[in-house]
Amino acid sequence: MKGARSLASDCFLVAIGYHGKNFHGSQIQPNVRTVQGVLIDALKEIGWWSKGCLWIFSRTDAGVSVRMNLIRLELPDSVISSINESAVIRALNDRLPDDIVAWGAKKTSSITSSRPVISRKYFYRCQSIKNWPKNVDLDLLIKG
Repeated sequence: MKGARSLASDCFLVAIGYHGKNFHGSQIQPNVRTVQGVLIDALKEIGWWSKGCLWIFSRTDAGVSVRMNLIRLELPDSVISSINESAVIRALNDRLPDDIVAWGAKKTSSITSSRPVISRKYFYRCQSIKNWPKNVDLDLLIKG
């Protein structure tokens, strides 16, 4: 099987979200900050990094923020057997910067089927705040 790992492993599906302002997209690129690069740094710090252990299910362009994207972490059995979902989230979040967060995880089989994408739908949300004051000092807000 193409891309199969020789090391016995299981995997976690992890839900992440990030504020894209300071990212140059999700995929690794040389000399710029990316979501994948930040995740790899966190995995290295934990001691879980090995080439091919991280899969990001959907790509984003520079500056794009995401509420939920899934990543797959293929980890050795020794790691899988010693941690649970909340430990994965905690370990990642302890090492991730403030603009990215792991907020859900589920242990699953490393044998997952993948299929080519036929189409995608994008939803853009503009949040509004109920009871927002009408007389807002915009200059003060911009100065922050």
